[in-house]
Amino acid sequence: MTSTRSAALALALAWGIAPAAYALETDADCNAFAQGALALQTMYTADPFEAHYDPSEETCVIEDLTLVSTRGWEMDLYIEEVLYESDKTGLERVQNGLPPQELGITLWGARPFLSARLLESPALNYTMRVQAMSHPGSAFYLGYNWSPEEKRFRDFEIYYGMATGYSGNELQITADIRDVDLTDWATIEQSLGSARAYNLDIQLWFNGMFEGLVAPYLGRWLLHDNSPPEAQVEALKRIGVAFANDLPKDIFETDSRAGLAELIQTLPHPRGRLSTELISQEGIGMGPFIAGFMAGKPPSLEGLWEILETSGSKAVIYWEPLDE
Repeated sequence: MTSTRSAALALALAWGIAPAAYALETDADCNAFAQGALALQTMYTADPFEAHYDPSEETCVIEDLTLVSTRGWEMDLYIEEVLYESDKTGLERVQNGLPPQELGITLWGARPFLSARLLESPALNYTMRVQAMSHPGSAFYLGYNWSPEEKRFRDFEIYYGMATGYSGNELQITADIRDVDLTDWATIEQSLGSARAYNLDIQLWFNGMFEGLVAPYLGRWLLHDNSPPEAQVEALKRIGVAFANDLPKDIFETDSRAGLAELIQTLPHPRGRLSTELISQEGIGMGPFIAGFMAGKPPSLEGLWEILETSGSKAVIYWEPLDE
């Protein structure tokens, strides 16, 4: 994947829904929508900010936004720029405590730092904010178009990557989710049990992401001090390859099992793109997953395979090494 490809992906996602469908065209509407949208969640409060409408880009903009965690063990977040728009009913819906039917929101230059409540020191919190500015920052995009007639999310997309330059570390998720009703909170809660995913596509680009975000946690969990770590890693890789080769054949075809095994063999320094597509003829019910996670008991692997087999699902996995 080239730097041009990466930049093009980010740009396409940033403006994923046609601006002509939007209706927030004044500073007042932009501010009202932002305040209403932030009120839909309880994990963060926002430092005072001003949103304005940018006619040249036909979108709402917030600059230098700081989100403060409402829980001491979480991270605060500085965001260099927020770009957002919604459909014609979006402002009214968020003011009534409901998610908009259409949304496109991009965060540029997002930099987390230790929570002020966790530090309990204004001076140290200021120092953490200053240090966070040395990081180039991340980019995040969330976009969707919900159809009230079809009760379906169209163009549901999530993107994560670096805000500046090319790093080769990106995540993109697209999905076709149906039987979702956003009419009011009662139907939204019912939808948690009825929602079904018919297609889920996950693209992961590795160029240091595994070492930075995954390896430190897996190492503390899986490795011990009684033998050389390198030998333990090789043994774990053999177990992982055997696991990949033994995946249910009704769900994972030969090429998919081989692709996952090839990725595992590159650890702990994968360089390339992992493409995973989950296709279901009958739709994968979200109910069992949501109920399990809410109860603190996510489905076991055996339970997961059963859900996928029952829904007639197929998983396609492809590993493409990065050309050095």
